[in-house]
Amino acid sequence: MSAVGKLDYAINGGDYQLKSGGGPDSYVEGDDPNYNWPDSSKGNGVCYFHATVSISQIRDGTSRTYLVGEKSVAPGGLDLGDDQGQFVGYDLDNTRWTTSGWVPVCDSGQPSHNRFGGAHQSACHFAFCDGSVHEVSYAVAPEVHRRLGNRQDGLIIEDGTW
Repeated sequence: MSAVGKLDYAINGGDYQLKSGGGPDSYVEGDDPNYNWPDSSKGNGVCYFHATVSISQIRDGTSRTYLVGEKSVAPGGLDLGDDQGQFVGYDLDNTRWTTSGWVPVCDSGQPSHNRFGGAHQSACHFAFCDGSVHEVSYAVAPEVHRRLGNRQDGLIIEDGTW
C-alpha cells in the first residue's frame, strides 16, 4: 500500500502489555480452534488480542476506566507506534498501556510508543468507558494512571484525582 489511515488515539490495553507475537496470517487461521494463541489471561484493559470485553467486565466502573486516549508519537520520524495503519489489530499503533511508570507524555523527538500522551503542553485527553471525556495531566500520579487503565483491580479512583 502506498497510503494508510493512521490514528491520533489508542485503545486502553491495561496496565500489563501482553506479548502477542506475530499473530495469525489470515482470518481462517485465527478462527481455527487449534491455532496456538499466546496467553492473554493477564489482559486487564478494555482491549487485547483474541478477547472481547463486555461492560460487566469493567468491574472498577465505566466512569473510572479509560476507553481511549491520545497517543504519544515522535513527530517527523518513523515511530514504531505510528508506522502502520489503523486496522492492524492489537499493536503499538492503536493500543497504549498504563503500566507502572508509563504516565502520559508530551510528544517529543523521543519515541514513546507504549504510552498515552499528545501534542498538548500539559495534558492529554481520554474518553472513559461511560462516554465522558476528561483531560489528564502529564503530572498525574503514576499509580492513579495505572489504576484508570486496569478495569478490574478493585482500586477505585476518586473524581478529580487525575
